[in-house]
Amino acid sequence: MRGMSAASESDPSGAAPPAPDAGEQQLRTVLCAVQDRDAQLDLFARAFGRAVPAELLTWRYDRGPHGAALSFLTRDGDGRGICGYACSPRRVLLAGVAAEGGPLGQTGDVMTDPAWRGRGIFRGLDGRCMAEATERGWPAVIGLPNSTSAPLFVRMGWETVGQVCTHTLPLVADGRGRAARLGAGRLAAWGAGRAARRAARARGRLAADLRARGIETRELTAFPGQVGEICARVGRRFSFMVRRDAEFLDWRYLKAPSGLHRALGFYVAGEFIGYVVVQLPASQTGIGFVVDLLLQEDECLPVAIGAALDYLVAKGASAARASAVVGSWWEQRLRAAGFLAPRPTDRKIIILHPNLEDHPLVAAAREPQRWYFTDGDRDDEVLA
Repeated sequence: MRGMSAASESDPSGAAPPAPDAGEQQLRTVLCAVQDRDAQLDLFARAFGRAVPAELLTWRYDRGPHGAALSFLTRDGDGRGICGYACSPRRVLLAGVAAEGGPLGQTGDVMTDPAWRGRGIFRGLDGRCMAEATERGWPAVIGLPNSTSAPLFVRMGWETVGQVCTHTLPLVADGRGRAARLGAGRLAAWGAGRAARRAARARGRLAADLRARGIETRELTAFPGQVGEICARVGRRFSFMVRRDAEFLDWRYLKAPSGLHRALGFYVAGEFIGYVVVQLPASQTGIGFVVDLLLQEDECLPVAIGAALDYLVAKGASAARASAVVGSWWEQRLRAAGFLAPRPTDRKIIILHPNLEDHPLVAAAREPQRWYFTDGDRDDEVLA
């Protein structure tokens, strides 16, 4: 969730925003459509100090197979966008069964023109967006705000339901591998070489196990149709899981504008048994990501993670990262694979806005430790 500018919408002290001036009285908020994308792109550049290609918003807002994003723009008296907000829909399985009614929403681009920050404009925009989501039958909206914007959402009445943290595994005992752990402290960075050597030995054992099991790895250009059936079977063990079918996965990874994702499919005797997705390492940092995975059998998860790490090393990675809900199955799997946790303070909260309180999706959303949740379930196209 990109929410850097939202933090300045409200005074951290909790003081009320200033009374509206004449310019604010001319503001109008519109529900956006395709014709508003240029204005949203312009606001994005002013809010975040960098431009993004038009293709990114088209992909994110208009092409998602779970439905079009819900996005709003507040315009000033000259029609220029000054505050924006988006929520992307996600179809969800509850214990392996498709949730009835509307999709789950996930907050996305939260942005305010620097000249208009601190006036409480986003607070009204949030209310408008949640009202529209409720009207459309979206049972709930979740988000992963950063540490500066999180207090604003909490003050607006969003519930804090859990935490997410990013784990790191040094893969190569070089300067970039050590730098990847520096955020956890100098001692952690100093031990990165030893962690990388342990990881290399573990990958060797996992590669041998992969061969012994007769598992073949293929780089995918499209996800097989069987993936939806595997998702439904695996989903029975989890209270909450974003639906992963071939159409969604192709859109999410293989048709994403950045072109940074690679999907590895696993086969036994020609039968597809699952996949893992990685994000290629950045050239400067050497950090790649294990973004998502889904395997028919839990016992194959370690070899799939090992294959992902081998692929990243072959592509020049010095370290790998992956995020997990604190206390979840995925966090346990990452730690078993040698990934190292960050400092306890380096966590994001998970927030929830329940729209239809009696809907079973809301109860499931309040227990993120029981979710099937990876980095692939975040709204961000790429990770940094």
